[in-house]
Amino acid sequence: MFIFESEGEYCDRLLQNAAAAISTKRGEFYPQCDYGCELAGADKSERALSQARRALKNARGIFPVSACETQKGWSFSLLVNGVERQVSAEL
Repeated sequence: MFIFESEGEYCDRLLQNAAAAISTKRGEFYPQCDYGCELAGADKSERALSQARRALKNARGIFPVSACETQKGWSFSLLVNGVERQVSAEL
């Protein structure tokens, strides 16, 4: 169990967990085979956004709202407890 000193610290932890879930290739995390994301096959931002939503479907307070392709992978805008934040996933 974590004890957070501030709401900002809690939000940072949520973003780290979201980035890990989006950056991990789906099926490569044992023992949870449904953990992760399938971004390698995403050719459009809608597909990448759909994969990010799938990866974060059980994350409370986190909702992916947009995806943008970058030179190294994808950048995502997430609503974290109602505040928009950014995370990136490299391929």
